[in-house]
Formats: sequence, structure tokens, C-alpha cells
Amino acid sequence: MGKWDHINKFIKEDDDKKNVVNDSLDQQHVKTSKRKKLIAQVKQPIKEFDYHIDSFLNYAYRSFVMPNKIIDNSKSSKYFYFAVSNYCIFLCMLYLLGAFHLRTFNNLEGINYVISGGTFALIAILMTYLIQMLALNRSNNFYKVFVDTISYYTLYNFFMLIELLCVYLRPEFVMIIYTIRFLIIMTVPIKLFFTYKEMNKIEIDVFPLHILYIIIMVSYIYITRDMPWLNFFKFVPSV
Repeated sequence: MGKWDHINKFIKEDDDKKNVVNDSLDQQHVKTSKRKKLIAQVKQPIKEFDYHIDSFLNYAYRSFVMPNKIIDNSKSSKYFYFAVSNYCIFLCMLYLLGAFHLRTFNNLEGINYVISGGTFALIAILMTYLIQMLALNRSNNFYKVFVDTISYYTLYNFFMLIELLCVYLRPEFVMIIYTIRFLIIMTVPIKLFFTYKEMNKIEIDVFPLHILYIIIMVSYIYITRDMPWLNFFKFVPSV
């Protein structure tokens, strides 16, 4: 053994240990990178699934199964034309329900229901827009509030179809469906208020805002009670 062999051996062993540690760190880094890459690949399709809407059918499906995803999108106003189409379907369903609610076709009743229901919906959207603008977020334009509200009307349209079928098949369920429809159209604003509050991180109680909305809409119902062409709730189905 040479004079410096024990020192060289010590240095070599120390280098070997460092190489082992470095190899371990490199492997851990590779695993971490792969894990982050995999998570990114998984998250990206979910984001596209939630917000990628390129056709009316796609919009109708999203608004039926998860309308909250449309509301969560700060740029949901870009779906305005899809929402207008959905609103037109809403008017068509109103016509059919009004024309056939007595089990015999009545064109005048159908037109009456379209005018009264369509006007009520627009007034409701306008009041929702004004309330949220004053209390929550002035940056939300009317188009966004319109899209967000009408997104929930896909479910409303579905219940109108169910009610129309019940008129002929199960009349005893008509009043139940009618009540559900009323609750849907009156509770949509509070869903929007909650979402806008979270989006803008505002500390405010939204329940008074919804109570204000209810007071305004009940006042509208009271004022139009003697106006056949504006009284949306004059038709109360009988069992």
C-alpha cells in the first residue's frame, strides 16, 4: 500500500456516496416532474370539458346538467346567441302549454301565455341585473346576466314539457310541476348572487338581495293581476 493510498481511498468512497445521493435526487426530481406533468394533463381536459361550448346543443347540455359552470365563466356573455335561442324555446314551450292547458287547443291562450311569460322573464332578468350591479359587481353587463339566468331556464323548459304531458296523462301531478316551475323562476337570482359574490370576493349577505328581488316581482304580479296579457300566473291548474 502506497503512502497516500488510504487518503485516496477515503476520497473515492466520499465521491461514491455523493454520486449515490445525486442519483437519488435526480430520480426523485424525475418522478416529481412526471407527477406534475400527469396532473397537468388530467386537469386540462376537465377545464375544457367545463367551458368549451361551440354549439347550441353543447350549450343546452351544459346548461341542463351543470348551469353553474356557465355562470362561473366570467366571459359567459359570449354565449348570448345560444341563450337567445334557449329563450325562444322557452317562448315556444309557453305557447304550447298555454294553448293546451285546457286539453283543447286555444291559440289565443297560447299567445297570451307567451306575452305574459316572456315579459315576466325579461322583467325578472332586468331586476336581477340591476340588483347585482348596485350591490355586487358593476362590471357584469346585461348580456352576462341574461345568459346566466337563461342557462337555468333549460331546466324550466324541461318541467314545462313534463307539465304538458301531465295535462293529458297524469292531471293530478300538474299542480306539483306548476309549483316547481314557480320555485325555479323565483330562486334563480339567489344562485347568481352567490356566484357573483364569490367571483368578486365581496363580503355581503345575499339573502336581503334575494328578498328585495322577491318583493319587486311579487309587486309586479300584484300590479298585473287585472291585466290578462301580463298576468303570467293567472292560470293556476286545478287537480
